[in-house]
Amino acid sequence: LNAFSTLALVNKPFEEIAHDIVSNVSAITGYPIVAIELYDEQNQLMEFVASVGVFPGESASILKVPVEETLSGVVARTGAPVFETDAMTREEYRYEILRQLAVQSFICLPMKIENRILGTLTLASPETVNSDDIQIALINSLANYLALFVEKKRNEKERDKLQTQLIQSQKMEAIGTLAGGIAHDFNNILGAILGHNEMARDALPLNSTIAKDLDKSISAIHRAAALV
Repeated sequence: LNAFSTLALVNKPFEEIAHDIVSNVSAITGYPIVAIELYDEQNQLMEFVASVGVFPGESASILKVPVEETLSGVVARTGAPVFETDAMTREEYRYEILRQLAVQSFICLPMKIENRILGTLTLASPETVNSDDIQIALINSLANYLALFVEKKRNEKERDKLQTQLIQSQKMEAIGTLAGGIAHDFNNILGAILGHNEMARDALPLNSTIAKDLDKSISAIHRAAALV
């Protein structure tokens, strides 16, 4: 767990850290197939965020599978861990992914915080593997640790989102303040221009050409003032 804690502190995207974790779990436990899946309760999907031994070339794209089509979906919905050493002969484990990988033994544990299921940690093998109580306890501890790690990353993502929104709001507020200041200064300038135009017009005969031109200028100043 100390090694996994060190991995979690590395400044990398969540998916990269998760992939490093499943690779280490596979190497330590001897299970060739390891997967971390997140539970999307709202859409009833399981999201493969990191795995080894599942997909050819271990595609970096996140695969989403309906919960009813995977064993991990059953674990995510019930919160109950599943252990099996003879999956190929069991009718209830006839899931497409398990059959494609010829999985014989597996351990599938919920990643949970209190009563919330965040996802699952699955270890599988095409061979019959009998894990002892100590190994299962360690894997269960890792699943719980992963739940805390996932929650931490989600909180960080939400915090960053709120921070971005705050910065954007502050920018808009600053732009509004600047625009208000410019509008105020512009109105002051227009007021001065308007005053001088009105004084000049009042000093002229009503029917003079210049007075008429000044009337047009005064009208334009009023329209400009209305814009701000």
